[in-house]
Amino acid sequence: MSKLLYTLHLMLFFTSGLILVISLISTVILILFFLKKKKIFPRKTIIIFGASCFIFIILFYNHYYNLNYLPQGILNDSIEGPDDKYSIRTYHFDGFYGLNAKASLFNNETGEEDTIYFNWYDYDPKVIWLNEKEVRIGREELNVFEDKYDYRHDKNYKTLPSQRELHY
Repeated sequence: MSKLLYTLHLMLFFTSGLILVISLISTVILILFFLKKKKIFPRKTIIIFGASCFIFIILFYNHYYNLNYLPQGILNDSIEGPDDKYSIRTYHFDGFYGLNAKASLFNNETGEEDTIYFNWYDYDPKVIWLNEKEVRIGREELNVFEDKYDYRHDKNYKTLPSQRELHY
């Protein structure tokens, strides 16, 4: 994902969250006001509040569970697969996400890239191709076409996986 698209997505995410909070506060104030005055409750406020909640939940879910919304990061290394059709590219990034690393499966023929690995405090994970379909990134063995690893859903992520050795 490009930096511009990522920034726009992040701004939309936080803007919708802000709108949700403002809508929630406005709705509570209006409910209290109309209960006190015993008037008809405005339907537009409930519709706007419900739509804001719905949009915020969808954006949050998509941003949290879709690894392709991670920032591009700084390229560490590109490891060619056994058949040279695919390669694994590892990146690191910091800032909003903390110190993290991601690994992407890169199709050398089409140029398509899909994030398959995201780990916390993992600056430069060690990558070993096991065969044409399986790779070990850090301590995780993944089928590159089916599996994805996200540390946020792993209960045992507290230990640092093995890092790539630099050869100068």
